[in-house]
Amino acid sequence: MPQELERYLRERTPDLIDELGRWIELESFSRDVTSVSWMVNLVGERLRELGAQVRLLSGKPQADHLLASWPGEGAPIIIIGHVDTVYPPDTLAEFPFRVDGDVVRGPGVSDMKGCVLLACAALEALKAHKRWTKRPLRFLVTSDEEIGSPTSRPHIEALSRDCRAALIIESAGDGGFLKVWRKGVSMYQLQTNGRASHAGVAPELGVSAVTELAQQITQIVALARPELGTTINVGLINGGTASNVVAAEASCTIDVRARTLAEAERIDAALHQLTPQLAGASLHVSGGINRPPMEQTPATMELYTAAEAIAAELGFTVTANGTGGGSDGNFTSAIGVPTLDGLGGVGSGSHSLDEWFSISQFAPRAAMLARLIETI
Repeated sequence: MPQELERYLRERTPDLIDELGRWIELESFSRDVTSVSWMVNLVGERLRELGAQVRLLSGKPQADHLLASWPGEGAPIIIIGHVDTVYPPDTLAEFPFRVDGDVVRGPGVSDMKGCVLLACAALEALKAHKRWTKRPLRFLVTSDEEIGSPTSRPHIEALSRDCRAALIIESAGDGGFLKVWRKGVSMYQLQTNGRASHAGVAPELGVSAVTELAQQITQIVALARPELGTTINVGLINGGTASNVVAAEASCTIDVRARTLAEAERIDAALHQLTPQLAGASLHVSGGINRPPMEQTPATMELYTAAEAIAAELGFTVTANGTGGGSDGNFTSAIGVPTLDGLGGVGSGSHSLDEWFSISQFAPRAAMLARLIETI
């Protein structure tokens, strides 16, 4: 059954790669509202041609999001992807779209314009063969995933809550595995305050915010439990004004990754309960859990088993795995919706000037997605 879909998609691959090139050449940096809006509208036209009812959802102050929908009976299926990228305007001058053997390269080709086009192609193949899911189908295209989904998250949760399944079309990554879990992402900033003084004349009158920050960092990194998948990274550090001044202010950013909500909440509570170590110092912690973990569940593994069987019919294998990076699948999973991620194409190098996307894997991965949509 899926083989005829794959044959169709293989015949279409050259034209689809040309189309992908046009998508890549329309740069869509998350903060560039105009360019992301053009990209959203371009995808909307593509989905309207496939019979979808298309409408925009507010994304202010970022670009609006797009919802394409088709009617049906029963619990809906939702496909979720994004068209914003991390690459600032004019990246194409340094990293142009190009075909390089079996891969295409360019800003956002894997994360995730190639994957959004792959999902469109999967739906196109179903339409061409007069095959479709009996369920209502929703395709949510967001504009702010790369900056934490601040305005798309409410739409994601509202549109997914009643769904049979959420299919997340992030790339499968090098190796082609499907993602059945993702770590949650928490982001914090710690600000410490002390009292300035001359470091040589009257150091005893000062309270060093830098020293306070250093002692806090020692406590913070000790909270990690890597054996459980809980990692903590202190990133950007700022503090002080000169080497001969006892620092009055200092700060750092903190990135926390956890495989379970319990672990994310443990770290969150500990960070908000930090107390000053130096007399006269004060501190302030801001931030929290940005994306809850996408935990591996029996319902997710049921979806994975279905995809695995389809892949076997198509003559390739998939494996179940996870990643420390977050996606919009974290949100759908956290509200109890069966979620399978990594259903886009095979690619890697995201967020770098070596980002790539496989040409030969486009048709089989799109056929797998199409058949999954048709049957679940």
